[in-house]
Amino acid sequence: MSTIVLIPARSGSTRIKNKNTIDLGGIPLLAHSIIRAKESNATRVIVSTDSPDIADIAKAYGAEVPFMRPPSLAASDSTSLSVILHAISVLAEQGSKPTTIVFKPPTNPFLATSSINTMMEKKKQNPSIKSVLSIYTPRTSPLSFVSFDPRDSFVTTEVYDIDGIRLFDIERSQDRPLAYASSPACKVTDVDYFDRLYLSKSTSIQDMANCAGPTYNPESCLGHIISPIEAHDIDNMEDLGYCRYILSSGYIKFG
Repeated sequence: MSTIVLIPARSGSTRIKNKNTIDLGGIPLLAHSIIRAKESNATRVIVSTDSPDIADIAKAYGAEVPFMRPPSLAASDSTSLSVILHAISVLAEQGSKPTTIVFKPPTNPFLATSSINTMMEKKKQNPSIKSVLSIYTPRTSPLSFVSFDPRDSFVTTEVYDIDGIRLFDIERSQDRPLAYASSPACKVTDVDYFDRLYLSKSTSIQDMANCAGPTYNPESCLGHIISPIEAHDIDNMEDLGYCRYILSSGYIKFG
């Protein structure tokens, strides 16, 4: 049995230039995820990248870069699934195929080592379950969501319900039923799920590039609740600014 933490970190980014190497608290953004993953009980911590510069940073913080990702799997529209499939395929060729993958994007830098370990342990204790997904309690209840048509400004309320309860059944937010949202911060999945569904059909780079879908098994999945801070995802400069403020405030400490 072996478990790897796989951290995807391609060069280039659309909304934040050089996002994976940008400074956060005095170290590259990527380094935060590597540090926490290295502190976990995982067998290996691997960074998948197409960039020699990112590879050097990854190695400097203790991660492995046993292969480089092909450019066709590192484009702006490349899927996370293709990154996972490529990693499994190459590691199998190298004779070090893992049994479990912890997929940990660097854009959730505050995910705690304890959460990674708890998710891995939950997977270990439930071998018949294929995946464990990080989830959190969002600030806004889905009961508040509306459908809006900008053409005529028409609003349709009560788009969602929770166990049959709709918005106007309980208008006070503190009385609404608890709801959860998925977070990309961490996903733990048996490798045989990806083998059976994808790699058993083809291991060509082109076919991997065309693969799209979830990076976990949605039909056999347990949830692990993480804090909203751990779930914070960096998509734009505002998100990055929030992370920098949190670090400067001393609320979370790294290193």
